[in-house]
Amino acid sequence: MEILSNIVLPIFLAAMMFSLGLALTPGDFGRVVRYPKALIVGFLSLFVLVPLIGMAIGHLAASAPALAVGVFLISTCPGGTFSNLLTFWGRGDLALSISMTAVASVLYVFLAPIWIAIGYSVFMGGSEAVNLAPVDAIISIGRVSLAPVVAGMLVRAYLP
Repeated sequence: MEILSNIVLPIFLAAMMFSLGLALTPGDFGRVVRYPKALIVGFLSLFVLVPLIGMAIGHLAASAPALAVGVFLISTCPGGTFSNLLTFWGRGDLALSISMTAVASVLYVFLAPIWIAIGYSVFMGGSEAVNLAPVDAIISIGRVSLAPVVAGMLVRAYLP
Protein backbone atom coordinates (compact mmCIF):
# COMPACT_ATOMS: atom_id res chain seq x y z
CA MET A 1 0.00 0.00 0.00
CA GLU A 2 2.93 2.31 0.70
CA ILE A 3 4.15 1.92 -2.89
CA LEU A 4 0.72 2.96 -4.13
CA SER A 5 0.51 6.12 -2.01
CA ASN A 6 4.17 7.14 -2.21
CA ILE A 7 5.03 6.26 -5.82
CA VAL A 8 2.10 5.30 -8.05
CA LEU A 9 -0.35 8.02 -6.99
CA PRO A 10 2.14 10.92 -7.22
CA ILE A 11 3.29 9.72 -10.65
CA PHE A 12 -0.32 9.46 -11.83
CA LEU A 13 -1.16 12.94 -10.51
CA ALA A 14 1.98 14.45 -12.02
CA ALA A 15 1.18 12.86 -15.40
CA MET A 16 -2.35 14.24 -15.23
CA MET A 17 -1.07 17.73 -14.38
CA PHE A 18 1.52 17.52 -17.20
CA SER A 19 -1.23 16.71 -19.69
CA LEU A 20 -3.28 19.66 -18.43
CA GLY A 21 -0.22 21.89 -18.80
CA LEU A 22 -0.15 20.97 -22.49
CA ALA A 23 -3.43 22.87 -22.87
CA LEU A 24 -2.16 26.08 -21.24
CA THR A 25 -0.03 29.11 -22.07
CA PRO A 26 1.48 31.71 -19.74
CA GLY A 27 -1.14 34.14 -21.05
CA ASP A 28 -3.86 31.99 -19.50
CA PHE A 29 -2.42 32.63 -16.04
CA GLY A 30 -1.84 36.29 -16.87
CA ARG A 31 -5.56 36.61 -17.56
CA VAL A 32 -6.35 35.11 -14.14
CA VAL A 33 -4.12 37.74 -12.50
CA ARG A 34 -5.46 40.63 -14.62
CA TYR A 35 -9.08 39.71 -13.91
CA PRO A 36 -8.99 38.39 -10.34
CA LYS A 37 -12.74 38.53 -9.65
CA ALA A 38 -13.29 34.79 -10.24
CA LEU A 39 -10.23 33.96 -8.13
CA ILE A 40 -11.48 36.13 -5.26
CA VAL A 41 -14.97 34.62 -5.43
CA GLY A 42 -13.41 31.16 -5.53
CA PHE A 43 -11.27 31.76 -2.46
CA LEU A 44 -14.12 33.35 -0.50
CA SER A 45 -16.27 30.34 -1.34
CA LEU A 46 -13.54 27.85 -0.51
CA PHE A 47 -12.28 29.40 2.71
CA VAL A 48 -15.42 31.07 4.10
CA LEU A 49 -18.70 29.87 2.59
CA VAL A 50 -18.05 26.12 2.38
CA PRO A 51 -16.57 25.89 5.92
CA LEU A 52 -19.61 27.77 7.27
CA ILE A 53 -21.88 25.29 5.49
CA GLY A 54 -19.78 22.43 6.90
CA MET A 55 -20.13 23.89 10.37
CA ALA A 56 -23.90 24.15 9.96
CA ILE A 57 -24.12 20.55 8.73
CA GLY A 58 -21.94 19.48 11.65
CA HIS A 59 -24.31 21.16 14.09
CA LEU A 60 -27.48 19.87 12.44
CA ALA A 61 -26.64 16.37 11.27
CA ALA A 62 -23.73 14.98 13.26
CA SER A 63 -24.74 12.61 16.03
CA ALA A 64 -21.42 12.89 17.90
CA PRO A 65 -19.00 15.80 18.45
CA ALA A 66 -16.13 13.90 16.80
CA LEU A 67 -18.28 13.31 13.71
CA ALA A 68 -19.19 17.01 13.62
CA VAL A 69 -15.49 17.92 13.74
CA GLY A 70 -14.86 15.50 10.87
CA VAL A 71 -17.66 16.95 8.74
CA PHE A 72 -16.38 20.45 9.41
CA LEU A 73 -12.75 19.58 8.62
CA ILE A 74 -13.71 17.88 5.37
CA SER A 75 -15.54 21.05 4.36
CA THR A 76 -12.35 23.07 4.85
CA CYS A 77 -10.21 20.94 2.52
CA PRO A 78 -9.25 22.47 -0.82
CA GLY A 79 -10.00 20.69 -4.06
CA GLY A 80 -7.36 18.45 -5.55
CA THR A 81 -5.85 17.85 -8.94
CA PHE A 82 -8.87 15.86 -10.10
CA SER A 83 -10.91 19.07 -10.06
CA ASN A 84 -8.56 20.40 -12.73
CA LEU A 85 -9.26 17.38 -14.92
CA LEU A 86 -13.00 17.85 -14.45
CA THR A 87 -12.61 21.52 -15.38
CA PHE A 88 -10.74 20.54 -18.54
CA TRP A 89 -13.36 17.96 -19.50
CA GLY A 90 -16.12 20.51 -18.86
CA ARG A 91 -14.28 23.11 -20.97
CA GLY A 92 -14.02 25.44 -17.99
CA ASP A 93 -11.30 27.92 -17.12
CA LEU A 94 -8.37 25.55 -16.63
CA ALA A 95 -5.87 28.28 -15.68
CA LEU A 96 -8.24 29.51 -12.98
CA SER A 97 -8.78 25.97 -11.70
CA ILE A 98 -5.06 25.21 -11.54
CA SER A 99 -4.36 28.58 -9.90
CA MET A 100 -7.05 27.89 -7.30
CA THR A 101 -5.73 24.38 -6.64
CA ALA A 102 -2.11 25.48 -6.29
CA VAL A 103 -2.69 28.51 -4.09
CA ALA A 104 -5.37 26.84 -1.98
CA SER A 105 -3.17 23.81 -1.38
CA VAL A 106 -0.29 25.96 -0.17
CA LEU A 107 -2.56 28.15 1.96
CA TYR A 108 -4.21 25.09 3.49
CA VAL A 109 -0.89 23.96 4.93
CA PHE A 110 -1.03 27.07 7.12
CA LEU A 111 -4.80 27.18 7.59
CA ALA A 112 -5.28 23.52 8.61
CA PRO A 113 -4.10 24.03 12.21
CA ILE A 114 -6.45 27.00 12.53
CA TRP A 115 -9.41 25.03 11.12
CA ILE A 116 -8.63 22.11 13.44
CA ALA A 117 -8.52 24.41 16.46
CA ILE A 118 -11.83 26.00 15.41
CA GLY A 119 -13.45 22.59 14.90
CA TYR A 120 -12.33 21.30 18.28
CA SER A 121 -13.35 24.53 19.98
CA VAL A 122 -16.82 24.72 18.41
CA PHE A 123 -17.78 21.06 18.58
CA MET A 124 -15.77 19.64 21.47
CA GLY A 125 -15.20 22.64 23.71
CA GLY A 126 -11.42 22.41 23.57
CA SER A 127 -8.47 22.87 21.32
CA GLU A 128 -5.99 20.57 19.72
CA ALA A 129 -2.48 21.59 18.73
CA VAL A 130 -1.48 20.40 15.29
CA ASN A 131 2.01 20.55 13.87
CA LEU A 132 2.42 20.26 10.13
CA ALA A 133 5.59 20.42 8.07
CA PRO A 134 4.77 23.32 5.75
CA VAL A 135 8.00 23.20 3.76
CA ASP A 136 7.60 19.47 3.02
CA ALA A 137 3.98 19.98 2.00
CA ILE A 138 4.82 22.90 -0.29
CA ILE A 139 7.63 20.91 -1.94
CA SER A 140 5.25 17.99 -2.47
CA ILE A 141 2.61 20.26 -4.00
CA GLY A 142 5.21 21.79 -6.31
CA ARG A 143 6.55 18.40 -7.36
CA VAL A 144 3.16 16.82 -8.07
CA SER A 145 1.18 19.83 -9.32
CA LEU A 146 3.12 22.91 -10.33
CA ALA A 147 6.26 21.46 -11.92
CA PRO A 148 4.31 19.10 -14.22
CA VAL A 149 2.02 21.93 -15.37
CA VAL A 150 5.03 24.12 -16.18
CA ALA A 151 6.70 21.19 -17.98
CA GLY A 152 3.55 20.65 -20.06
CA MET A 153 3.41 24.34 -20.93
CA LEU A 154 7.08 24.26 -22.00
CA VAL A 155 6.48 21.22 -24.20
CA ARG A 156 3.52 22.99 -25.80
CA ALA A 157 5.59 26.13 -26.40
CA TYR A 158 8.76 24.53 -27.73
CA LEU A 159 7.64 21.17 -29.15
CA PRO A 160 4.19 21.88 -30.61
